[in-house]
Amino acid sequence: MASNEVLDENKLIDDLMYRVTYVTKFIEFTGEDHERILELNELLVPLVGPITDAVYVKNFSYDITKESFTMKQEFFEDNINANVKTLKLDDPIIKFRKTMLSKYIKKLVTMPLDAKKIKYLDWVGEIHTDTKTKKSKINVEYIHCNALMGFVAGALLNIVQTATQEQLNITPEKKRQAVVALSKLLWVQNDLFVRHYIPREDSELMIARNKRLLKKERTPPLTVLKLFGSTLGTFVVGIAATVGALSFLSK
Repeated sequence: MASNEVLDENKLIDDLMYRVTYVTKFIEFTGEDHERILELNELLVPLVGPITDAVYVKNFSYDITKESFTMKQEFFEDNINANVKTLKLDDPIIKFRKTMLSKYIKKLVTMPLDAKKIKYLDWVGEIHTDTKTKKSKINVEYIHCNALMGFVAGALLNIVQTATQEQLNITPEKKRQAVVALSKLLWVQNDLFVRHYIPREDSELMIARNKRLLKKERTPPLTVLKLFGSTLGTFVVGIAATVGALSFLSK
């Protein structure tokens, strides 16, 4: 994008490809970055099973995250154990969820970066919310999705960072680039979670807020970007801090 380009706020909310193009260019996620990620598949794909197991052990360590698996799940038709106290890691629903997570991690490091992958990453964000297109009404609060993705990111980045030359047959410089690239991709995924958790301007919540502000303060209606300016600012600062820290540690 050219310097000082004016962005369409509505398209940032409604147009998936427009939004992802903006975010990837802002954080400078390039085709070369994606090539570095694809070079990680031989290292990471064989470890998908242990990574997935670790994620669900973590999920089971808190009642509030474990409780999510006692509710009806999208695409799962069997009976579900609704008792959080007796739910076990080898229950059918957990095996099903592990399979879904395994597929996700594999796709992260094997799929080409095209419209199909972007739509898939967006679907991953959407499927955790209560939308009209879902059969189930499960709605996982963003705090838990964010925590889970942070755990997954930490696991993946640690594996890459600590891999030996024998485990990952690339140069140290390419490994450094791969760590930064994978971090950027996970930030793109995080934004596609946020996309489905921020209220739209025409949502009941946003309309109610605007009416209340107009009545009390006689100020112009808030837009999504104005209302969530601090969130977006934190997002940008977080990217800079993450990439900067990784670059520093790799020296």
